[in-house]
Amino acid sequence: MSGLKQIMISNSKTFFEVYDRNNNAFDMTRLILAWLVLYSHSYPLFYGPERLGDVLARLTGNQIDFGSLAVICFFVISGFLVTQSILNSKGYIDYFFKRSLRIFPALIAAAVIFSVAVGPFLSDLKLKEYFNSTVGKYIIDTITLNITGFQSTINDVFSINPYPSAINGSAWSLKHEFACYIILALLYFFFIIKHKLLLLCTTATVFILVILNISNGFYLHQSDFWIFIEPAQFTKLLFYFFAGSLFYVFREKIYYNNRFVLLTTILIILSIKTNTLQYAMLICLPYLLLSICIRIKFSSFSKYGDFSYGMYIYAFPTQQSVLYVFSDKINFIGFVSVSTLVTLILAILSWKFIEEPALRLKKLTSRMKFSSQQFAVEKSMR
Repeated sequence: MSGLKQIMISNSKTFFEVYDRNNNAFDMTRLILAWLVLYSHSYPLFYGPERLGDVLARLTGNQIDFGSLAVICFFVISGFLVTQSILNSKGYIDYFFKRSLRIFPALIAAAVIFSVAVGPFLSDLKLKEYFNSTVGKYIIDTITLNITGFQSTINDVFSINPYPSAINGSAWSLKHEFACYIILALLYFFFIIKHKLLLLCTTATVFILVILNISNGFYLHQSDFWIFIEPAQFTKLLFYFFAGSLFYVFREKIYYNNRFVLLTTILIILSIKTNTLQYAMLICLPYLLLSICIRIKFSSFSKYGDFSYGMYIYAFPTQQSVLYVFSDKINFIGFVSVSTLVTLILAILSWKFIEEPALRLKKLTSRMKFSSQQFAVEKSMR
């Protein structure tokens, strides 16, 4: 046995041994990440696009900001947890039904509330003119995850804000998230997840594409359809999703070790100084993030509910509304504070009255008979 392997195994446990699906820090981490998106967006929304970015952007020389980091972390966590979900699903219908229940009810509510109930009061148009503008297209494009088009604005809403007409700038990532769900299902259908080395090779291929794009501006074909509008962005997010998936599939082979947690942290910090942060994150971030999430036991946080998704999708329109209503009567700290409080209240209400009731519908699939191919249980993946 090599010295390195002895160090890894000595006083170490595998991810499988450390991870407790009922007692971890995933919910808490996602809520923090959602708030970081709110915080990061506060700078351009309050000051305008010409303003320097958030604290992380300034510390890293604009290599990354907290908003971009949070989205990347979301995809790593999603890859880990959604792979767990697909391996425990009863069939493809069950899998997509559960994924849809997590995304669409709250998203539909947010789109309708801010465009139909709130928007008319924050617009310079008369009521009839307002509803004859781009409201319908905005709702349809939002709740279909932009597969029918990309309408992220409503005319003459938030007209005095630095970003007039912009309703929900955070929703752009949801189409990429759902595309990852589809790709994961395809990988399962073609046995790529079951054969772990095939998943590793697939992830390595995506990794190479991301590296080529970062280093040489490698050309990825762009079109005006759905995720292919942003092929480079999607490829990067797909890699992080696959990285999370790999950690779940290989959880019995990957060791949690405090030394490696420290090492990945040091490498990321050093990469900031050498202007190689994008490369270091590809290699180090998934291990560092997932290690923290599975090592910290914080089940008490989850008993109140999962407010992270509501925080994410309600933040941007709430910030726009707060800025429009208070205009020049509020400073930056007040803007962030009020936006956080209002968004958190909306997230709690969304969880209690929309998301949690919708997720209870998962039980319906247990009573249904699926004609689709049945999924293997987790033991078959070991």
